[in-house]
Amino acid sequence: MSWGYNRVLEPMGESEKTIFISHSTKDEAAVSAVLNALEQAGLKCWISTRDIPNGSTWSKAIISGLNISQAMVLVYSENSNQSPHVKRELERAVSKRIPIIPFRIEDVPMSQDMEYYISTRQWTEASNPPTDQQLKALVVAVQDNLKVEGGVTGLGKRLGKKHRFNLMMRLAGALLIVALGIIAAQKFLWDNEEDQPSGSAVNSALIDSLVATDGDSLKTTPLNEIKPEEPDTRSRTVPLDYGLVTFTSQPTGARVILDGTFIGETPLHDYRVAGGSWDAHFLKNGFERATRSFRIANGGNGAVDATLTRLLGSLSVNTIPDGGSLLLNGRILGTAPWTFSGLQKGLHRVQVSMPGYVTRTDSAEVWYGQEANLKVTLVELRGELTVEVIPSGRILVDGSLKPSKTNEPLNLTLKPGSYKIEARSPLYGSWFKTVEILGQDRKNLSFDFSKEYQCKVLSDPSNAAIFVNGRATGKFTPAMLRVRPGQRSIQVDKDGYMSPGPQEFSVEADLVEPVQFKLRKSP
Repeated sequence: MSWGYNRVLEPMGESEKTIFISHSTKDEAAVSAVLNALEQAGLKCWISTRDIPNGSTWSKAIISGLNISQAMVLVYSENSNQSPHVKRELERAVSKRIPIIPFRIEDVPMSQDMEYYISTRQWTEASNPPTDQQLKALVVAVQDNLKVEGGVTGLGKRLGKKHRFNLMMRLAGALLIVALGIIAAQKFLWDNEEDQPSGSAVNSALIDSLVATDGDSLKTTPLNEIKPEEPDTRSRTVPLDYGLVTFTSQPTGARVILDGTFIGETPLHDYRVAGGSWDAHFLKNGFERATRSFRIANGGNGAVDATLTRLLGSLSVNTIPDGGSLLLNGRILGTAPWTFSGLQKGLHRVQVSMPGYVTRTDSAEVWYGQEANLKVTLVELRGELTVEVIPSGRILVDGSLKPSKTNEPLNLTLKPGSYKIEARSPLYGSWFKTVEILGQDRKNLSFDFSKEYQCKVLSDPSNAAIFVNGRATGKFTPAMLRVRPGQRSIQVDKDGYMSPGPQEFSVEADLVEPVQFKLRKSP
């Protein structure tokens, strides 16, 4: 009896097949290329951005589109990986047993939701935007998938009502013939049992031998020599057209690409591979691509393992001036110029310090297999000093006169260090002060010549005239003087005595100890 498989299993026409395109609207260019490639190949597509009628609710339209679709193409990218609409479409497709064909246009890790639905699917790799060759590969993958769906595995879903009815009638006829044969055989056995006497009265002509034909001759076998047929215990092996391969990697989680198709992530156990020679590629972010060649026989088992090598980069750091102390990610590692090797991809924080300069922290991005360069220009530490002279005066820093108005404060920006500041008053002379400037200091320095301080002057013998900065005070020792602050020179003079010379000191407060002079008579 002929079942007519050529007719019953004939695939549907291309116009009857609908491909649901699941995507993110943010990938418009790539999705448009996919849509055009599929429809130019004669495949009817359903896509939400075009096929949802005006006035329809989004969710209802999506379900309607899935109900008429025989396959789904997922345009996988960072955007679709994060899209809640895409995740719901995948869930409905899995629920409705619609085949999913992922088309990866961006190499991004899958979210847990996405991994749940499509981690075991065969992928078609592409770029963004996809090339013509990649689009052709997608078309072939979709067509191959539809052929499988239209074959024996999809028979109940794909056959029309008329074909299903014809097939059912043929199956029923076959079952009827088998049933009639069983009934006839059973009746024959019952009739023979009724015609035969029991025990020793059994017809000797029937029980003495069993007759078998072999060509034109007849052979008889005595009944007592007949042995019951032993069951055939030999295994009946059906030839397989594939082998089972287990893919593993260290570390795990590597994507496995076989013949340009993504087949899953490691560990991947007992994956069916057609017999022959293959190249398996292992890809994982942060690691070098590993390729393993293997051969598998149909019906055989094998294992392919790859130890992945981490991808590293380097960072070269220079400072202006040279010699900056470097800390990389909080660890002291050297002085500039310096090159850091064996760094993982990503941002690395570099801190540079040097005495007399502002400490700086910069970040540099390191890429796999490349050397990044970071140049840091250090800024000298500076302090701010404001100098004021009351009532007025000129200002000198380390002997260098600073241009300024004599009655206004002078603002100075100075490197860290010690400075000698001089205020010159045309009336009261000079006043020196030493100031220490640290990095990023802000200090104020005042020279107030309007103040007066007490100073006691003694001499032996007494009654010596007192002079301050070469000017007569009109007073004689012993005397209590009131003197202006600053650099002061006090001298005494007495007739008949030699002058011992002046005593110089800085007055910034009342003098606790008296100023004393010992006079000697002139010769």
